[in-house]
Amino acid sequence: MSTSTLLIIAYITSVIKDDPKKPKLDRSDQKLGDRIVSLLRQNEEGFLEMSEETSLTTNAGEVLDENWDPQADLEKDELDFKGIASPQYVLFGKTLVAIEKVWEAVRWYPLQKRARNGGQRRREPSCMYNRFKFLRSEDDLKRLVAYEKAGEIKPDFRAVIAFISERLYEMVIKSINEGHILHDSTLYTMIAEIKDEFKIETSFVGSHHWLNNWKRAHRISSRKITRFVSKKKFMEKEAVQEEMDQFVKLARKTFEGYDPLRVYNLDQSGFQKELYTKRTLTETCSQDVEIITSSASGVTHSYTVLPMLRLDGVLHPNLLDTLLSNVSRMESLRVVCGWIYGSTTTSVRQAD
Repeated sequence: MSTSTLLIIAYITSVIKDDPKKPKLDRSDQKLGDRIVSLLRQNEEGFLEMSEETSLTTNAGEVLDENWDPQADLEKDELDFKGIASPQYVLFGKTLVAIEKVWEAVRWYPLQKRARNGGQRRREPSCMYNRFKFLRSEDDLKRLVAYEKAGEIKPDFRAVIAFISERLYEMVIKSINEGHILHDSTLYTMIAEIKDEFKIETSFVGSHHWLNNWKRAHRISSRKITRFVSKKKFMEKEAVQEEMDQFVKLARKTFEGYDPLRVYNLDQSGFQKELYTKRTLTETCSQDVEIITSSASGVTHSYTVLPMLRLDGVLHPNLLDTLLSNVSRMESLRVVCGWIYGSTTTSVRQAD
């Protein structure tokens, strides 16, 4: 363990014990020590919540296995219950049966007449087997009697988990297609919403191990966010791409009529103003991971520089920098105040 680490630990201990003699640390180490002390105090007061998250990262150039079968990675219980439209199911052998159908069998099994000893008379097993095909043994009939005595039929826990899994996948894909940021904590919230919406009474919340297996089975992994876009641009992505292709064709044709010394390429480079999460859960091997935001410029830019490159490969000596606040001009750097978008043309004129 390094000397710096030992000093930080000694500093934390002295702060907790209110010792006036504290080790001297440099500024960065002291900030780290104060942060750790703050977290420890929050934990004592019950305000600190800790969660564990595992990211299944993939590379953009990763080649998918064409022979991969998603069914093979599903839990066996989930596979047995795949495709159910409601969690209100139980399993008889390998047959999925709706609870309503089981109640029908429970009500039909007893006869109205009593036996001589006062006991409940019931229909013959063969009669039950013919009417209800999911009943195949004496044990199945005993289950009906147990349900009758209990007065309730609880959904099979495996059916509940399978239903939540399928609904969770639908919600995740919908969120991905709508450009939302997703983390493990988001998935836990979705599970809680599914339980509330369908009034599922279960202690299942989705363990860390279960969620990792679920992501692996459904090929959901953590990917780096490539860019932020507005909602309008996200919804009109295909139309924007078509306009871009048409512009490139027109520009190349137009350049042919000009001297390379008179053609410049101006490309904006934005510098980040606000911190934002750099990863989100999405479908494995997605090349572009776009996230919708209310203001793409507000999230991803603090200021924009505009270098000018001539068609012959020579970089213009002046650099245009568009900021959101008043600044002074400097040599070889043209600095102009204004909004990043919608002011580039005006800013260039002023810089000239």
